[in-house]
Amino acid sequence: MTYRVHRPHGALTPGEQRARERVILSALTSEERALLLTLLSKLGLPPDAPWFRSPVRRLFELVAWGNLTAQATARGLTRPAAEVAAATQLACDRRTLQTRLRDYRGNSPALPCPRNLTAE
Repeated sequence: MTYRVHRPHGALTPGEQRARERVILSALTSEERALLLTLLSKLGLPPDAPWFRSPVRRLFELVAWGNLTAQATARGLTRPAAEVAAATQLACDRRTLQTRLRDYRGNSPALPCPRNLTAE
């Protein structure tokens, strides 16, 4: 029988949080940045507020990871290597990001064809 031991990381300093925010923001498209600002305003935060500890951080971290992974695969890396390189840029572990993505996606397999959920 094996047990996994969770070793918590130390809290990031405000400077480290801001540095990670900058990396995430630089990986987002302009539309994604606009969406982030909209969500911050809905949460009652100003546009320049530190958002690293807000609930939207993980979501935009995943979006940035997807963007960085796509850029790395376009440069010729394989998907696993691109995911590792993107996770390293975000100072995260690839397995952590994969687990978070699975949480958003759920356990259901992808649909064989896209569904149109708009009311007509």
